[in-house]
Amino acid sequence: MHNLCMPDKRKSCAACCGLMNHSDISRENLTGFLNDGNFRTANYWRYQIEGSYPEQTTSCRDDFTHICPFQGFIDDGLPGCLVHPQVVGEDQRDMGLFGAIVCGRYLCPAYEILRHETKAILIENLDDWYLYTIAIIDPIATERMIDRLHEEGLHNGDEPFKQTLDSALAIHAKKLGKRNGNVFCYSREEYAFQYKSSPENLKCVSDPFPESPAGGGDLRQR
Repeated sequence: MHNLCMPDKRKSCAACCGLMNHSDISRENLTGFLNDGNFRTANYWRYQIEGSYPEQTTSCRDDFTHICPFQGFIDDGLPGCLVHPQVVGEDQRDMGLFGAIVCGRYLCPAYEILRHETKAILIENLDDWYLYTIAIIDPIATERMIDRLHEEGLHNGDEPFKQTLDSALAIHAKKLGKRNGNVFCYSREEYAFQYKSSPENLKCVSDPFPESPAGGGDLRQR
């Protein structure tokens, strides 16, 4: 089974830690939040005493959501858990709301929904943590993007394939940012219900080859 959480030292996804529960899921906002991770972790007692978790001090997509304060960059461009045993030498995840057991066993919907070959394609072709996270949180859209790239004759591993996939995911990130409600679902059932109950979500799927305003052209020509 592919490790989608942190497949290599070039990228990782922290969506299950609540990163994508921010109202503003732009790269800039999330990068700022992750950059402050070490400060939040060093002052974790504030959350224990004051109860001032991030979801209580920032705008969130869901009133009942949680944003773990102990997430940040564990390496350059690599989001992760700052209290994970592989980071600090001992397991301190019980300081968080979910605890070590839940964090250690949880698998997001992408593990079930993405095809085996799609998982391999994402790991091989994406090096950016933000775009990789966008691909993981919306697996149906990701599958459609990959299929579209193949329909256009692009091949995995080739530079045009990588560039076009990056561009499509960047466009999709902006569309997801405008979506009302959650953009990351913690279960396959919740994810399926969201799509079935909200037809507008299907319209958020980004075509990697949209027509330019002037007519003609695609992302490979920009």
